[in-house]
Amino acid sequence: YYANYLKFAERARTEWLRALGFDQVRLREEAGILIVVRGVSVDYLKPARLDEALTVDCAVAHLGRSRLDIHQRVLR
Repeated sequence: YYANYLKFAERARTEWLRALGFDQVRLREEAGILIVVRGVSVDYLKPARLDEALTVDCAVAHLGRSRLDIHQRVLR
């Protein structure tokens, strides 16, 4: 189901930010900073099959004062 890819991307982004030292709950509580998905663009190239292990890569595509664009890839 194609919407599951968005769930995978969300979890990967959260874990990636945490690994970089950005705990989203702490950012919200201590600094009033929220990380919100404003837009999504998806290209589905090949389907993942049931029970396949997937990897989600995350990388900063653009970093501005109030905007962070993240590029993600889901790989089989």
